[in-house]
Amino acid sequence: MSTIASTIRMIGVADAAYYTPQILADQLGFFADEGITLAYDGGSDRAGLADVMARGDADVVLGGVWRPLQLHARGTPLTVFGQVNQQCDLLLFAREPREAFDWDVLDGGTFVHATGGAPSPWFALRHLMRLRGVSLERMRMIPQLPVDESLALFREGFGDLLEIGDLDAGPALLDPDLHQVAYWPHDLGTLPWSVYYATPEGVGERREELIALLRALYRAQRWMRDRPTGELTEHVARHFPQRPEAEIYAVIDAYRGQDLWCPTPQVNHTALGRWTAILVAAGWLPRPVDAAELVDDGIALDAMEGID
Repeated sequence: MSTIASTIRMIGVADAAYYTPQILADQLGFFADEGITLAYDGGSDRAGLADVMARGDADVVLGGVWRPLQLHARGTPLTVFGQVNQQCDLLLFAREPREAFDWDVLDGGTFVHATGGAPSPWFALRHLMRLRGVSLERMRMIPQLPVDESLALFREGFGDLLEIGDLDAGPALLDPDLHQVAYWPHDLGTLPWSVYYATPEGVGERREELIALLRALYRAQRWMRDRPTGELTEHVARHFPQRPEAEIYAVIDAYRGQDLWCPTPQVNHTALGRWTAILVAAGWLPRPVDAAELVDDGIALDAMEGID
């Protein structure tokens, strides 16, 4: 039992199933074991997470690494110290199963993107399209439609590929006429998608608390490795009591199938370099950012020490 007694104020882009390891760390009491009370605000200020932290209203941000990379390249130093997701959290659907799906349908076809709020999925998808030989100039994109509307239109035959996220994807995963395709890691490799970051001053001042935070996360990451999806769903469903349990199960199972969650909280430098190169090519970053400039590995390494 830890002797730390600390509240960590964290802001993130969402309170979502793709943060299942963090949800489990809370539900299973691992944060409490480490003396951490996590005050998590998921999505109240999606547009300015780093600004919320900079003005002192949060201690840590949980979100896409694309944002601290861009801010760092512009001269605003931030420190990434942990990682929870290693792949895009959006799911891709077609009307044909994966084995029968042909990417050529998007050469002159229509892609329906049901969610908005971050450019990173589009950067990843555009890179994937190029790898698949799809002409971006000939592909028609319908962005940021409301989820219910996009799903209804797609079921009626509008569009050739649908991108939809997290628990909103539950109905599509349960629909026998829709099929998940393009498992991200199989096509792009792992990417440092969702990370924890703070100001350098905050990391220095609260290092022991951040180690305790990642230790609890690592315990959850280890706990969930060999547990059946139903057992994960049981805990996550308590966090989302308003959602049908069958949909939660389907989303968690899909995320496990595409290897969404990191096995440890340590940031993968090789994957970060690959993602940085994609973001430079997309025009998001003015220059490459070396992992050593951005990442403090010591917090994750200290958190994992001594845990079998």
